[in-house]
Amino acid sequence: MELAREWREGLLAAIASLAENPRRYAVIAEQARFRHETRQLLYRRTSGGPALRVLFSINEGGEMDAPTVSILHVRHGAQHPITRRKARMIEGQ
Repeated sequence: MELAREWREGLLAAIASLAENPRRYAVIAEQARFRHETRQLLYRRTSGGPALRVLFSINEGGEMDAPTVSILHVRHGAQHPITRRKARMIEGQ
C-alpha cells in the first residue's frame, strides 16, 4: 500500500510541476491527429519501470492571466499510438 501511495504522490507532484514552464515538454508524436497542440509529460517512478504518458494542452491566458494547463489523458507508455478517432475522444469532440 505504501508503494502505491508513493507512486501516486510522485505522479501528482510531476503533474503539479507543469505549473512552471509546461512548454519544456515535447509535443506528442501523434500531434497531427489532434486539433490543438498537445504535449506529454512522461512519468516513470523507477528507472526501469514502465512510463505513463500524461497528455496535456496549454491554454494561453488573457493579457493579465497566466496560461492554464489542462490534463487531457493519462495512458501507459506501451500502448499503441493514438488514432485519429481516439484523439477526438480525448479532446471531447
